Amino acid sequence: MKSLQQLLEKKQALEDDLVRIKLELQIHSKTSQDTGIDTVSSTSTFTSTFTSTSLTLSKSGYLSKWQDRQIGWGGTKWDLRFVRLERGRLSYFLHHNDVSPRYILTLKNCAVRDDGAKPNKRFKGTLHDHDVGDHHADEHEDEHDDDGYCYGYNDADLRTPGAFYHVFSVYQRPSLSIKENTSTSGRGTTASASAEHDEEDHIVPLLRFSTENYAEKMQWMDMLTATCYYCDSKEFEDDERKQQELEERGYRDGSGNDAQSSIRMPKSRGSGMLPVLYFASPAPKIKRQPSHMNLNKDKNSAKSNSKHTSGYPPSKPMHRTSEPSYLSDEAPMQNYRGLLNLALIILVFSNFRILLSTTREYEFILTRLHPSNARNFVLLFLGGYFKFSFGVWYGSSQRFCCVCILH
Repeated sequence: MKSLQQLLEKKQALEDDLVRIKLELQIHSKTSQDTGIDTVSSTSTFTSTFTSTSLTLSKSGYLSKWQDRQIGWGGTKWDLRFVRLERGRLSYFLHHNDVSPRYILTLKNCAVRDDGAKPNKRFKGTLHDHDVGDHHADEHEDEHDDDGYCYGYNDADLRTPGAFYHVFSVYQRPSLSIKENTSTSGRGTTASASAEHDEEDHIVPLLRFSTENYAEKMQWMDMLTATCYYCDSKEFEDDERKQQELEERGYRDGSGNDAQSSIRMPKSRGSGMLPVLYFASPAPKIKRQPSHMNLNKDKNSAKSNSKHTSGYPPSKPMHRTSEPSYLSDEAPMQNYRGLLNLALIILVFSNFRILLSTTREYEFILTRLHPSNARNFVLLFLGGYFKFSFGVWYGSSQRFCCVCILH
């Protein structure tokens, strides 16, 4: 019975794969008939023909990401991140070997915009017998925007490796323009059919990247535009629904016989299941050795000889005692006398000028009291408190008083 159940599960998995392949072929036949997709640019648009479906569109690589939370002189505005485009989602990691991404963006209701290029000031090469700084100082002075981006360079200059930072961004499209430009072909709204008509005031920027390679920028824009086109179609919703059904089936099944299902569903292990057992041989014991040793072992040598620090073994415990946390119920009663002394010191130092002038005028004992002034009582109390504290301290420091107190 168990083998029959496994065969039925494999048959169902093969049927699901067959449905997925049919869907890919349908999308491939539809997208191959399209002429291209226009992406928004401030001066020009480019056209790309889809030769593959967005289900197979995947790209990854390192890009410089704009850090919008870094302000002022602290921090780096552009930082290197590992970006991955897969299954209609754009995510970036700190490094390529990270397990979980730092940010995931579903490219639904999104579009890509060409932000032009920014000259690299550290580039030491030449562009058409002109330096990079001289090239855009006079000839293209009127082609810079407020952020320093330039749009007037020819293709030969832009394709020079390392001469420019080629910038592009992913933004969220306004909802009004999407409602007005709904496609009548039954595939939903297209991500770039009317993206060039989006108003600048209604655009919400989400991510901005840059690269020093012009070809890599164009490839990323083609991939992102195709993925945005796919995410706004009905096929994306159908694929997400089928993927969710497969994941739910994997959760209910709990079997990992199908290798493809385990790859597609990395979270097939339930939250209540125990982790995988791992049997390993015990670690070998490291011989204990002193942390320091004298270079000169002569008994008549000075005790202040220089010592050679040996390697501290990782197995040697550094903390031999432990105490409960101060915030736990087992913590001992805390003494806040130090905070009171600190507050008193801050009070004295913050009002030192007033205390000094009062002491010069009235000394420590007030001789002139005005009944109508209620603040004299406070000064008198402080003066008496200081004298009493000084007397207790001075008396406790004497030997005779200490002996009397002990007896």
